[in-house]
Amino acid sequence: MRTAGLDPVNSQKIFNLIRDEQRAQGTTAVVISSDVSGLLTIADRVAMPHRGELLFSGTALGAQQSRVPAVNQFVHGLTEGPL
Repeated sequence: MRTAGLDPVNSQKIFNLIRDEQRAQGTTAVVISSDVSGLLTIADRVAMPHRGELLFSGTALGAQQSRVPAVNQFVHGLTEGPL
């Protein structure tokens, strides 16, 4: 499924569908997205690779509260920072 180019409402519907199916089937879903705000609403765990290094691996809340500058910048969509 792709959410690129969708409006925020339909993007969230796709994320919710993924989460609901994952829970109903009792499986793991791997979702790759640059829509961080939408992704964090459904993720139990998140990882952020950058230039061959794993900068973060943990909970969605942990990503939102990360003190790693690149993770903080990406998660919060900041224009200032190392990225």
